[in-house]
Amino acid sequence: MGKKILIVEDEPAISRVLQAYLSKAGYQVEAAFDGEEALRQFTSAQPDLVLLDVMLPGTDGWSILQYIRRRSSCPVIMLTALGETKQKLAGLNLGADDYITKPFNAEEVVARVQAVLRRPARIWEDQETRQYGSLKIDFAAHTGMHERGGRHGHEVKRHLGDDFLIDGQDDRLSDIYVVKDGVLLFVEGEVR
Repeated sequence: MGKKILIVEDEPAISRVLQAYLSKAGYQVEAAFDGEEALRQFTSAQPDLVLLDVMLPGTDGWSILQYIRRRSSCPVIMLTALGETKQKLAGLNLGADDYITKPFNAEEVVARVQAVLRRPARIWEDQETRQYGSLKIDFAAHTGMHERGGRHGHEVKRHLGDDFLIDGQDDRLSDIYVVKDGVLLFVEGEVR
């Protein structure tokens, strides 16, 4: 299965077009149509990338972006009608990875999603612990907690100088995580 994309867009027609193009490109797609639903789905689905509109019913896109940035390094691409430079800069300064204005070309959106997902995942070095998908890393202790499918975590530890390798194992899988200088280089069997 492909990476999971959460589309947060209150206009059903736009959401359907994006879902169709991203599904055709091999992504798993989830959709949310208001701010509260977006927050719930972000927490439960743990997407690999979020396409986020700014003007939403309930919680707005700026607040959702701030919520995501306090908890995750998940890439966020703003997708909005607010096309003035001031708004673009605000989104990028709040932590958005890219900013696309409406109207847009759906093929360009797919290309930008692919480009952002090719980048190495950034782990914030100013925090002692950091969550990345099913892995929680404690930089100070050089340890990690690996969780799968609601199971209790499996603590793993291997110290390799300033880098460290973490591998989580249970009866069915062996995932390897390599972190160097705060950048996740390899995770769950995929080279980043």
